[in-house]
Amino acid sequence: MNGNPQVEDGYTKIANELTEALAKIRISGEEWQVLWVIIRKTYGFNKKADWIPLRQFVELTGLNKPHIIQAIKKLEQKKIVTKNGNDVGNVYEFNKHYNEWQPLPKKVIVTKNGNTITKNGNESLPKMVPSKYNTKDNISKDNSRRCKTKIIFNSETELFENITELKIQKWALAYPGLDIRQSIKQMEIWLVANSKRIQAIKNFERFIVNWLGRDFEKSKGGKDGRNQKYIPISRKDSDEHEDRDIPAGEW
Repeated sequence: MNGNPQVEDGYTKIANELTEALAKIRISGEEWQVLWVIIRKTYGFNKKADWIPLRQFVELTGLNKPHIIQAIKKLEQKKIVTKNGNDVGNVYEFNKHYNEWQPLPKKVIVTKNGNTITKNGNESLPKMVPSKYNTKDNISKDNSRRCKTKIIFNSETELFENITELKIQKWALAYPGLDIRQSIKQMEIWLVANSKRIQAIKNFERFIVNWLGRDFEKSKGGKDGRNQKYIPISRKDSDEHEDRDIPAGEW
């Protein structure tokens, strides 16, 4: 891009009626950014739909993956775009039938938990996208309830979900000297690099605790960690390794 766009260098063909409908719709700024990526990648190539990886949304919008996923979800709820997944990825399509769109109404009420409620009682956009995990010092009752929520690994955001500050504090007490957050980042990187192993893990909290236990024992045994006999994947977590311990280094 040279900052001097010319039609001869390419353009996106959109009906005037559709642009006028877009001018009237009320959606969030992030939803607009994501919507324009979908339009660019479909109409811009004379296609009705196309496979668009998340990394392209990131490159074209500058948004983080969690915010992009949230915006796509809201656009789907508003029936502005459709998403169909397969083994390769997700195929997106812009819904040109604007009479089917369900945009944000003009008047909304923001509730204490950050959600917006319309006057007719319909819940719309959340005020904030949930963070990776709660980092507030004071653990609220709501956060305490979240401790009972099952920890999962989101392959799209490449992050764990439902890890609370209370759990991190407990792990820090159980494994003194370990940087718990750094270990969690290492786990996420490992899971992304070994994506075929994710389905074999039935309990991610056990996976995390076993990993932390391994790191803790390794820190006690020296830098090379030669006294460590197996990795922190429980045999119950993986049918593939049901009847054997896995030597360290087989990651």
